[in-house]
Amino acid sequence: MQNDLIVFPTSRAIRDYISGFVDIHGFLPYLTTMGEFFKNSIIIPNKTFIDDEKRFLLLSQASKEIDLQKLAISKNFTTFLKQSEYIFRFFDELSSEMVDIEQLKVVDVYEEYIEHLSILQMLLYKYNELLDLHNLVDKTNLANNYKINTIFLSTFDKITINVYGYMTKFEIKLIKEISKLVQINLIFETNSYNIKYLKTIDFSNFDIQSNMKINYDVTNKSIVSSQINNINNNNTIIKGFSTRIDQIAFVKKSIYDMVEKKRILPQNIVVITPDESFAQVLKVFDDEKYFNFAGGIPITQTLFFKKLNAIMEYLSKSDYKSIQKLRFYNIDLQVLNKEILPFLNKQIQSVQLQLLFQLLNLDDLDNELKNKLNDSIYKMDVLFFKSNEKITLAQGLKLLFDNISLLSLDDVAGGKITVMGLLESRGVRYEGVIIVDFNDDIAPKVSVKDKFLSTHIKELASLPTHIDRENLQKYYYKMVCDGAQELYISYVDNDQAKISRFASEIFDTLPIGLNDEEYKHILYSSKQIESKESEYLIDINLATQKFSATSLKDYLECKRRYYFKHIQKIKEHNISLMPKGGEVGTLIHTLLQNLFTNNKYFSTQDDFDKALFSEFNIIKNSIKHPSLKLELQIWEKKLRFLSALEMRRIKEGFQVAFLEKGFNINHKGINLTGKIDRVDIKDGKFYILDYKTSQSLKIDTLKTYATSSDFQLEFYFLALKDSGVEEVSYYDLNKIKILKEEVLDEKLNLLDTILESLYTTTVDFCKTDKLSNCLYCTYKIACGRE
Repeated sequence: MQNDLIVFPTSRAIRDYISGFVDIHGFLPYLTTMGEFFKNSIIIPNKTFIDDEKRFLLLSQASKEIDLQKLAISKNFTTFLKQSEYIFRFFDELSSEMVDIEQLKVVDVYEEYIEHLSILQMLLYKYNELLDLHNLVDKTNLANNYKINTIFLSTFDKITINVYGYMTKFEIKLIKEISKLVQINLIFETNSYNIKYLKTIDFSNFDIQSNMKINYDVTNKSIVSSQINNINNNNTIIKGFSTRIDQIAFVKKSIYDMVEKKRILPQNIVVITPDESFAQVLKVFDDEKYFNFAGGIPITQTLFFKKLNAIMEYLSKSDYKSIQKLRFYNIDLQVLNKEILPFLNKQIQSVQLQLLFQLLNLDDLDNELKNKLNDSIYKMDVLFFKSNEKITLAQGLKLLFDNISLLSLDDVAGGKITVMGLLESRGVRYEGVIIVDFNDDIAPKVSVKDKFLSTHIKELASLPTHIDRENLQKYYYKMVCDGAQELYISYVDNDQAKISRFASEIFDTLPIGLNDEEYKHILYSSKQIESKESEYLIDINLATQKFSATSLKDYLECKRRYYFKHIQKIKEHNISLMPKGGEVGTLIHTLLQNLFTNNKYFSTQDDFDKALFSEFNIIKNSIKHPSLKLELQIWEKKLRFLSALEMRRIKEGFQVAFLEKGFNINHKGINLTGKIDRVDIKDGKFYILDYKTSQSLKIDTLKTYATSSDFQLEFYFLALKDSGVEEVSYYDLNKIKILKEEVLDEKLNLLDTILESLYTTTVDFCKTDKLSNCLYCTYKIACGRE
């Protein structure tokens, strides 16, 4: 047996086979997959197999002198790239089934149909010509360029191929040729859905019945063994639900019943997803970590892809929402605006891709993701810079984005229960099987291969038809169901979806009605977000932290908020279409900074107004968001009263000394930082001003200051106290008046006490007792106070 080779349909089937030998000593036979077997069984003298990128480029080159409009195929580079998939499917199927396009012309077809076939025939001829010119081989010309790899095959005494599903005519031809060099046995498992296909295989003495396991010796043209296949008299439960997501509760309950009641090991349970997008919905609700996902984790769920998607959205829309996403992900908007956006409609350059990848920080990614991205980048590099096509930056980025979006990462941290697509289940039996989405449009799934040929033409030309492919899927479903001891089926039943008609073929009885109420408690039980308060008891010396007036305010109002925001650095995720509360205030701050930076002197009130509204219009015209524009129009009226106050201050001898003056100081051994909006000077003394746009500005008094959490003006005073500060005040821009800090000394003393309390060893970052502080807090959901 050491020199035997056993061929399986999938790698998973190999792993399942090996698991049966865990307690057996000795050598296993050689094991491989069907794809690897055929790949190793042939050689291509003096030529090499073409890669996907060159494949497309040669097809594009072959199409240059051919009119494809009658096939509704565009020669636009990016459109043709997508449509080429249909062309290659057609060519590959013909070559795999050893059918020439000339054969299709002689069947009963319309004249226009013959014209379409002639166009495809010419395209295939030109493509194969280019392959020969470059000493390349593809599926389309493989039949004329291969030889049997006798060296590889001579190492085996016998080859056993487990056939689960369909073999092409070319594969059968290879098997016959190989069987003359080494003994080949084929293992078939039959049911009602593959008998018709098996009877078309040109092997003599092949008697086929349903529900059989047949070992056929191709070399000697004889049946080695034939036995009735064991079909489990399984316990089948079928349930309907009004929505897709409600099936998840059914899946969880089914797992519980199988493990706890039927004593089936989790690793012997599988969840089949006919539509593999359901796997990602399942992953969202996998709180118990039941599942491992055979299809891997889509790259679309990674932080890298979310950043890339944010960039692509901004380049296509440049709207408020996309800008907020870029800010959330810390992506440099200036680089995009300067180095990428202006060049979208120009020919792509490698330097632009390098800038893009710098923004995405590829160096910080784990090795698996980095390697897969590098492969995609290399493939795109061939298209972008090693072809004669002139691709714009916009086209190139879209192609790269689409290519990357198809990647997936291995699920290395999954549970014991496997979630897989139907094809992955070939050749493996599971004691417990759960199949979701058993709906008419999904199980079996409609094929997309028949673009150029109708089912009638395919049938006449002995090509696999739509019905043949549907039966092949039905064969897979019946195999996985027949092998199960416990079988659980769920489907969606609503106005848009019904149970698959296939269900009536393989199940004795079908359910009636919906089961949402029976299972809803599993998925929709109301519960608060649970957290252990001990998790927020942290060993930390807060005196080593740098404090701004804002971060100190966060700490005083709610220690939990301070912890999330400044220790854990959890950022606010706000992509609302409405502007943030402080966004207008930021614009007004910028307006006044620009006004006093660009204008050093005002002789009259009219001069001031003219300069003010010149700067105002610059900002207003740069804003696209309609709500912000409306708020700025309201501020335009308010600011008309500003010039009177400013001119009065000028006459009183005030001059602007500093704008946006940053500082970093050490006070009481603690680093304090901030930026002062404005500092005026008069008679050598400084007057500090803090702009406020809020309509609810309140000034602390002797009665209220003891509970204050706002020490912004005190921070500013400490920053300039050695330079001679005469007064610190709020500049109320809503009411156009200056409000002096009346309890400065008292608040400075209070601030000293607070700073001294920051010398800690352990801090309980508890939630505030003042629930009003939670009303607009970013972290209220995390605290369970929404």
